[in-house]
Order: sequence, then C-alpha cells, then structure tokens
Amino acid sequence: MIDVTDNVVRAALASVEARARQHAEAYDWALGRLTAPPVELLPPAQTDEGKLELQRIWRQSQTLGPRIIDRIVWGTIGEVNWGGEGGRVDAELEALQLDLLAQRLLVDALVGGVAAAWAYVDERTNTPRVSRLSGYLQPLTDPDDVDRVVALYQAWMAEDVRSSRWNVRIYDLEENTLREWRGLRTPTNLAAPPAEYPNVRPPRYRMLHLGDDGLPQGPLAAALPVLKAEYAQQMRIARVAEQSAWPVLAIRGQLDVGKRGPARVLQLSEQGSAEYLRPGDLSQLQGQHDRILERLREDLSLPGGFLGRQTPSGEALREANLKFVQACSSYARLLSGLLTEVVADYADLAGIRNPPEVSVVINREFDRAERIGSVLELYREGLIPLPVAVNEISVYLPTWSDEEVAAWIAQNERRITPEDLARAIGGGGNA
Repeated sequence: MIDVTDNVVRAALASVEARARQHAEAYDWALGRLTAPPVELLPPAQTDEGKLELQRIWRQSQTLGPRIIDRIVWGTIGEVNWGGEGGRVDAELEALQLDLLAQRLLVDALVGGVAAAWAYVDERTNTPRVSRLSGYLQPLTDPDDVDRVVALYQAWMAEDVRSSRWNVRIYDLEENTLREWRGLRTPTNLAAPPAEYPNVRPPRYRMLHLGDDGLPQGPLAAALPVLKAEYAQQMRIARVAEQSAWPVLAIRGQLDVGKRGPARVLQLSEQGSAEYLRPGDLSQLQGQHDRILERLREDLSLPGGFLGRQTPSGEALREANLKFVQACSSYARLLSGLLTEVVADYADLAGIRNPPEVSVVINREFDRAERIGSVLELYREGLIPLPVAVNEISVYLPTWSDEEVAAWIAQNERRITPEDLARAIGGGGNA
C-alpha cells in the first residue's frame, strides 16, 4: 500500500505542476492548438503595423504536429482485429470502438510517453466501460526498486474554464485501491484525506520511452524544440516573403509632383534617379528550413520525402522507409498488448469467457510494392515455394479470402510461373 504522505512520494511529485504544464504545451503544439503567436520565438514587433502583420501571418501558419501525428497514426493502425466466435463478443467489442481508442492511445504515447486505459463499472448504469486515462500521467516506483512501478498518478484540470483547480487520482497497482482528490489548488497538495475506493481493477498502461530522469517522454515532446524552430522559421519566411512581394520604388532627387499619374513618366531633377529595389533572397532562409525539416524527419523516424522535402532515392529512401515501418511496428505491438489487457479486464466485468487477443496491424500499403517485389524475386530464384509466396502476398490483397488463397494455390501450384503470379496480383483476384 502506498503512503501518499511519504517523503519519497512527495519528492517524486515535487515538480508535477511544472511538468503537467509542459505536457499541456506539448499537446498544444502536437495537435495544432496554439491560441496566440509564439512571440518568444520571433523578433519583437515594435510598431502597431508590425504587430498586425505578425497576427496576420500567424493566422496563416500551422505547426507540423498534426501532420506528423496523422502520418504515424496512418502508418501504425491499418486494422484492429480480434479473434472469437462472433455473436455477443463481436457486438461488445464493436461497441467499444477499439480502432478509435487505439488512435487516441497512440497520440497519448507519442506526446506524453504513456498510454493508459481502464476497464471499470459505471456506477450510474451498472455497466462495464473502457475509458482512456487523460491528463498528466506519471508512474510512481518502489524506492527500493526504481524499475518496479507500484502506482500510477493522474492529474488534470477541472473542466470549468473559470476554475484553476486540479483533480488528482493515484491508482495503487498492488493494493488495487483508487485514491482521489478534487478541487486542489496544486496537484501535489495531497495532505487532505482522499476519497478511497478499494478493490478497484487497476488501469492498464504502456510507457513508450523514459527520459534521463526516469519519467516517460513521448517522441513529439522530445522533439518540441525542433517543432518550435520549424514553426518560427516558417513565420520568418512568410514575413520576409510578404515584405518582398511588391517591389519598392526608390527615388532620389526632386520630383515634379504635378506630373505623377498611372500613365505618366516621372520627371526628376538632373541629379535624380528612380529604381525598383530588388527583393531579398529567401534561399538561405529556405535552406535552413529544409535542414530543420530533415532533422524532424530523422528524429521522428518519418518516411523519406515526408514534410515536403525532395524525396531521396535509392538506399537513402529504403533506409528512411524501413525506419518508419519499424517504428510503426513497435507502436502497433505496444497498442496490441495494451488493448488485449484492457479487453480482458472488460470481458471479466461483462461476464465474457475466453476474451480474444487484440491485434493492431500496421498499414501495409506503405511497403506493399517493395514487399511484393521481394517475395516475387525470392520465388523467381526458387528460394521459396509457391504456397509461401502467395500467403506472404495475400495479406496485401484484402479481396482474397483464406479459402480463395488455398483454392488458388491448389489449382495452380504445379504450373504457375512468377510472371503468372505477378499478373494475378495485379488483377487483385483469382487467376
């Protein structure tokens, strides 16, 4: 049992409020929820015109966070499958919307470093439910064994926008006890006695990455400084480009004002001159922007050519895409394990026997052509038999059922050539 007044717990939670606010900032940047220009990242606007210009450009800019998240979610969650015999089990799991839950849990892991869900019984309806734990999450470890998590700490702000109060929960993972505080001025002021709920099923969680301080940190939170640098560079380029959009006429000498007009020639004194100033060169700013984009792509294991840069070719492209597929596969395994445990808890509460295992399958469209080409080459060289080749390829062809694949192999195994197999794949059906 955890003593929340213990000095170890107090020390572990000493800077929770600061970390919770950093956590909220990372979410704002990752989800594109900035509510004001990041003036701390840009040269100050000294005049009223400059401030209006900054506001105008800010309304036309967007952090890359949502685009990055969309690509990782797209690559990671191709399908969410489970076994079972249909009937009630399928109906129950369909109602849980596991695909949507998987997407939200993945965003939590990418930003906060922790994805957690909880199966419980709703007291109002007396029905089992599955809820994603939101807000700031932090594992609490055994002081004698820092690798053993004994509790999960959750803090979130009250929903009332007029309030700045905190709600806190500590889930004791060993005693299966939930302690809750509401309306706290700070998320670490746990001196008041909490509301205790014994015999509570503990939440399930996964930690994606641990920082140097032993606390979870999502890759997007780790890349937040680079995200900010890209956004600031984006706005700098927009400001310079806007100022250079119209040529500026520079006049030296005395001008005959009475002769000005849309179809008139400027008349100047003998020593006068008039010329249009050339706009500034944006290539250096754009080159720096490209380097920032490349670092973001590398740090977050994004596919080659993503974020608008020129698509690399050859080995560089294959290496970048391989890193992306490996990252997506890692995220998919994390979600599969987490959802399997949560569904098992839900099934226990709902009285469902033999709960199925949940499997998150990555989006195979990304490496479809390369994978099929590799399998065909192995079959052409005689290194794998036809059944293995067809079974490997059939996962990329959802129109082929298992029965159709087996029938096609039985019909064609003795006379099929690699070219015939390639034509059958191109047709997307039975040959």
